[in-house]
Amino acid sequence: MRAGPSSSSHLSNIEAEGFRLLFSEKESAYTLGVSVRTVQTLISTGALRAQRIGRRVLIHRRELEKFAHQDHPTVGGE
Repeated sequence: MRAGPSSSSHLSNIEAEGFRLLFSEKESAYTLGVSVRTVQTLISTGALRAQRIGRRVLIHRRELEKFAHQDHPTVGGE
């Protein structure tokens, strides 16, 4: 039996090379520099599109990039 690269090391290589497509709410929050609660609010208001796969809520990298490049006016500014 020939030993090949393990599935987990292959996935780590994919993530390291930036090929990852879907991010959890926590990962999305970290990527955007906001709290998980803010990501959940953005999803519930429709400002950030997400998809449910099983019990997980995942956000596509394209949606994170699109959101990050938009203007976001401050509500109730000083």
